[in-house]
Amino acid sequence: MVLRPVAVPRARRRRACTPTAYLRNPKGSPTLGAVSRRTLTRLLWVAGAVAFTLMLYFFALPGALPADEDRTPGLPGTYTVNGTDPTGGEYSGTVVIKDTDAPDTFALEWIITGALQHGTGVRSGNELAVTWTADASGDGGEIHGTGAYTIGGDGRLNGTWRSDRAAGTGSEEIVPRP
Repeated sequence: MVLRPVAVPRARRRRACTPTAYLRNPKGSPTLGAVSRRTLTRLLWVAGAVAFTLMLYFFALPGALPADEDRTPGLPGTYTVNGTDPTGGEYSGTVVIKDTDAPDTFALEWIITGALQHGTGVRSGNELAVTWTADASGDGGEIHGTGAYTIGGDGRLNGTWRSDRAAGTGSEEIVPRP
């Protein structure tokens, strides 16, 4: 008795559900202008990268950036200051702002009617928070204070200040000199 192989019908292969499956006819040759699987895959990657970049630009990045930081000018320079103290008296003078080694930190000097005050300011976006010290002429010791300023688009600083020896707040407008 001779054994012969029996032909078993093959099951029909299912087509893979791929992006290029609809581009091929049953014989496997491309139909739409010979678009290969590799070319279509590259196009899909590029389209995905463009979509991801647009999503970042419109949704993620605007909230992550500090408001108005890129639109405010640099601070170092010489300024004219006009202000009102807590009792209502007006004064004017010069403010010099200098860079320090620390990022977004500045050294400030006020020269008002011959008196010198020194301070340090820390910038956050379009805000400048300041601590300052002045000699108390005749009283001995020092006067300490704080200030909070908003930096305008034209370089002006507007804000208020307080000291440890006066009740109430003063206000200042610090204008850049040309």
